[in-house]
Amino acid sequence: MKNIFVDTSFIIALFNKDDEFHAGAVAILPKINGGAFVLTQAIILEIGNAFSSNKRKRAGVKIIKWIESSEEFQIIPYDKDLHKKAFHLYESRIDKDWSLTDCVSFVVMKDFKIEHALATDRHFIQAGFKCLL
Repeated sequence: MKNIFVDTSFIIALFNKDDEFHAGAVAILPKINGGAFVLTQAIILEIGNAFSSNKRKRAGVKIIKWIESSEEFQIIPYDKDLHKKAFHLYESRIDKDWSLTDCVSFVVMKDFKIEHALATDRHFIQAGFKCLL
């Protein structure tokens, strides 16, 4: 399989047994082979935010360290050029309730020719991508 984009919603589902998409996230991992899991520094920030409560922070730290140390993940830096492209998309799609982080993800997916996302977020479908969850 080609590279797959990893959204925050997938990571949360994978590690939160109470998440409605947990079973699907766990089930899909063994079916994915080849290619890299691509995400951005903005997704790393969202993961940290999602696991920021005192009782979940240790888990958040472990998850982020796992992602950052794994050769299976390719983390795209959030630089000035990416911000400019993402903000342009954010500004131009006033008709959508896409977050700036969503727009960062969509720009990266387009630039890297990634068609599939591990995501539960309908915004990926609105943007023309396929969600594997």
